[in-house]
Amino acid sequence: MGNRAQLFKNTIALSAPNIINPFVSFALILVISRSLGAQGLGEYSLILAWQAIFVTMASMGLGALVIRETARKPETLQAFFANALTFGLVSSLLAVFAMIATVKLMDYPQRIIIGATISSLSLVPSTAIRYIEAVFRSVEKSEYLALCYMAENVARVLFSVVLLLLGFDLLWVFVAITLVNFLTFVMMMYLCRKVVGRPRWSFDLEIWKLMAGQSPTFLSIAIFSTLHLSMPEIMLSKLLDIEAVGIFSAASRVVSFATVIPVGFCMALLPAMTKGYANGVDELRRMTSDSIRYAFIFIFPIVLGTAVLSNQLIQMIYGAKFLAAPPVLSLMAFGIAPYFVLVSLAQVLVSTDNQGFDLKVNIIAVLVSFALHIALVPVFGVIGSSMSTLICFLVLNQMQYKFIKKKLFSIDFWSVSSRPLLASLLMVVLTLILRDRNVILNIFISAAFYGVVIIVIGGITREELAKLISIISKRSA
Repeated sequence: MGNRAQLFKNTIALSAPNIINPFVSFALILVISRSLGAQGLGEYSLILAWQAIFVTMASMGLGALVIRETARKPETLQAFFANALTFGLVSSLLAVFAMIATVKLMDYPQRIIIGATISSLSLVPSTAIRYIEAVFRSVEKSEYLALCYMAENVARVLFSVVLLLLGFDLLWVFVAITLVNFLTFVMMMYLCRKVVGRPRWSFDLEIWKLMAGQSPTFLSIAIFSTLHLSMPEIMLSKLLDIEAVGIFSAASRVVSFATVIPVGFCMALLPAMTKGYANGVDELRRMTSDSIRYAFIFIFPIVLGTAVLSNQLIQMIYGAKFLAAPPVLSLMAFGIAPYFVLVSLAQVLVSTDNQGFDLKVNIIAVLVSFALHIALVPVFGVIGSSMSTLICFLVLNQMQYKFIKKKLFSIDFWSVSSRPLLASLLMVVLTLILRDRNVILNIFISAAFYGVVIIVIGGITREELAKLISIISKRSA
């Protein structure tokens, strides 16, 4: 299978749970938001934000290292698998205590501390899951990830919603989430053994030296990247209140739908780019340009459509309790494109062993985001957090691209973005005309119109469209 076809296949597989899971997860979000309001959604989102930070610390960001090294040397896969799991067990146990201590030091209400303590127990299976994910991505068997993550999400949402509807406290939701994480680990271990065989549980000093030696850089990248993305929830919880976290989270949950395809691309890019770079810089440049173009084809219409329909979307999903969310959502939508470019170029840096610069970018991201939140949130409230995030993405894009252009290659951004942008602008005119109609009908009509226009103006070639249809047909057969 060619590189493009393989990238399409893995993107579809990795996007599948991201397409389905947000819809499934919204059942839980709706129950929380409609029964507990912005306060309850804020508590839920804040605890998950802290969990994301500490699971990143526990896995030390070394999943990317496992993908890169085993993509280069497939014969080391089993050894890396076994030693990475053992390495992660030690680090995750330390992270459990670190998370509990940190949340207590933040002086949150007792409910937040208890919820975070329960949630910290999931760091152990979640860390192992990240390394198993790295193995699947390395051998480009992403369909197994899709299966596991969809099953996990359905179970998590089902248990949580039932508990809430029966009148159990939100804290029991975190108990359910933790138990489901352990079950997911067992399922992924079973499938991983079927794919790569029984792991050889022998201590490999060279792998431990490599992981220990690279961990400061990869861990720092992962921590600062996660801190940067979790900054809004954390800063809003301290500068404003938990309800403000809920308002921001309501908007960000809608935006998560728009990141389905970009996230799938980013997850599929690293092994593909690592192999592409082995064939030369020109091949890596072509892959990078193509991936950004494909992503823009999906991103641009969603950005403009979300910005235009933000009020209707929030009203339809959350109701009157979240009247402050539409302007936050409109602004957040414009951050989708620079966020994808940010993550995509990060894959270029890691695949070319320039992760040191990626670390600098992520450190600056945290500092810039922190400073912007301090300056803008007291003045503009929750929308100041969205402004901070968008500005930060744009600044970091410039830093990354300037380095890549100097060290590796340049990208013709106008060439990869002009046709998707033109098609999206034509689409949004229709979206505005239909603005007073049913929002679901408007979305479907606008999306169909955009699809026709992007094909007519050559934004996606017939060859690419035929290949995509062929891959989808084979996967559904």
